[in-house]
Amino acid sequence: MSPKSLSPKSIEEWLDFFKDKPIPVRASTLVRLRKELDSPKSNLLSLAPIIKLDPLMVLQVTRDAQALLATKSAKVASIDHAVQTLGFDRIQKLLKSLDPFKLNPSSTIHTMFMRAVADSHHAATQAAEFARLKHLPQVEEIKLAALLYGSIHWLAWLYAPLHKEAYQRKVLQEGVDVALAEFDVFGCTLQAVGHHWAKKT
Repeated sequence: MSPKSLSPKSIEEWLDFFKDKPIPVRASTLVRLRKELDSPKSNLLSLAPIIKLDPLMVLQVTRDAQALLATKSAKVASIDHAVQTLGFDRIQKLLKSLDPFKLNPSSTIHTMFMRAVADSHHAATQAAEFARLKHLPQVEEIKLAALLYGSIHWLAWLYAPLHKEAYQRKVLQEGVDVALAEFDVFGCTLQAVGHHWAKKT
C-alpha cells in the first residue's frame, strides 16, 4: 500500500485496517509448543515458559484469553493467567490457526519487523522492572500492557512498510520531528493508534 493511495488517515481508519491482519509467530515456537502439547508429561504450567520467550506468541495468547475474559469484565493479569484461561483445547486450536514466521535475513521488512518486536519486548521488560522498583502491584499486567502497546509497530512494518519507510526518511534524512512525521505519513500518531489497539485487544 502506497502512503498516498487509499491510505488510512485517522486512528479509526488505521484500527479498521489492522483489525483483521494476522500476526505470525516464530516457527520454532510453534514446533516447541506442539511438541510440549503432545508430551504425556505436559501441563498448562509447562506451556507458559515457552510462550513467554516469544513476544509474538505472548500477544496471540493474551488476545485470545482477553476475548474470553471480556464477557466477564475481567482482564488478563499475566501469561500464566492467560494460559489457564484458555486451557489445552483452546491453545491447540489457536496453534492450528497461526501462521509460522521464518526470518528472511535479506528482507528489510522482516528485519525491521523483528527489530520492532525486540524493541517492544525491551520496553515491556523495563516497564516491569520500574514497577518492581516502585513496589507497584500487578507487575505482570503492566508488562503485558507495555508489550501490547508497542505491537502496533509490528503491524505497521508487516502491513504498511512503505509508510514506515516514508516516516523514517522524514525523521532520519529530513530531520522532521517524530510526531510531525507520523502525522504527515499516517495522519495521526502510531502512539495513539497503539493506545486504542491495546485497549481493543
